[in-house]
Amino acid sequence: MPAPLPLTRMLRLTPHACLGLALAGCVSAGNPPPPVAIVTDLASVTTCAFIAPVGAPTFVPGARPPSGYEAFQDALRRRTAALGGTHLYLTNPSAGWGGASAIGSAYRCRQASSDPRSDAARRFATA
Repeated sequence: MPAPLPLTRMLRLTPHACLGLALAGCVSAGNPPPPVAIVTDLASVTTCAFIAPVGAPTFVPGARPPSGYEAFQDALRRRTAALGGTHLYLTNPSAGWGGASAIGSAYRCRQASSDPRSDAARRFATA
């Protein structure tokens, strides 16, 4: 049987163990994006009410910007949902070495699509 740890050594390890437990609570699986349909065809939103333009998320010093195009789209979905929108019409989506960017318009449609995927994603899924 191993010898018990001296009390002073246990007291030195206690703050590290508490810090580990506290930080473990900060880890999350992530929040799913709101059910906002992303469309690239203006005809998809002609019967909808325009709410406001939606652009890149506001830069916050010390905060990490979204990485990857899907994370960027999720950020735009969240901004659209916060405005009360059901659809996001993207006018110039792009992704590359410089990062992801897009400018769009938030719309509120009476019958929101039950599938929050973009129309482009639906075309690729059926191909």
